[in-house]
Amino acid sequence: KIVAKLFSYDHLSRKLPAMQANAVKALDAMMKAHQDLKNVALQTYTLEFAADNFADVFFGGHTKSYYVDGKPIMNFTIDLQGESGMLTRTLPLILFGPGIVKFGLLKSHRDFNGRVARLKAQVNKLIQDRKAKGDIGEVDLLSILLETQKSKDPDVAYTDEMIVGEYTSLFVSSAENPSHLVVLCLYL
Repeated sequence: KIVAKLFSYDHLSRKLPAMQANAVKALDAMMKAHQDLKNVALQTYTLEFAADNFADVFFGGHTKSYYVDGKPIMNFTIDLQGESGMLTRTLPLILFGPGIVKFGLLKSHRDFNGRVARLKAQVNKLIQDRKAKGDIGEVDLLSILLETQKSKDPDVAYTDEMIVGEYTSLFVSSAENPSHLVVLCLYL
């Protein structure tokens, strides 16, 4: 109900040129790096394409000046997502479940938790910057979620922390899944 505006035909059709530009950017980067098209890590390029599209839908594309540890926020999120996947294949997580990471018993867990905290802080900064600018006339997921904060109904209003959570959870389904789909389609 809250995000229905975002997924209307009119809104999505206005996003198509930006999505096409993101695809061209990813293909150009791939061709520049692999002119012979051999040993191409397609997942890398399709994930960047999907992450750029996600940035456009969630933040209206206003992520270019946000960095975490010297990397653009979307690239940092991609790397963190990959690291998260690798952590799930470690013995401590297999034995004790994913909750073990939050305790930070191992250095790798403490490092991961630190990176997650820095990402969340930067996403929160982006949210605060958007709030400071006020309404910029765009319809993106962030503007829709910020609009809910005007509601007196606590079941409808998203806190800033909840918005950061939406970013992190939606990134997986909005960037990882389409990326894998494109790679499989190209493979087949």
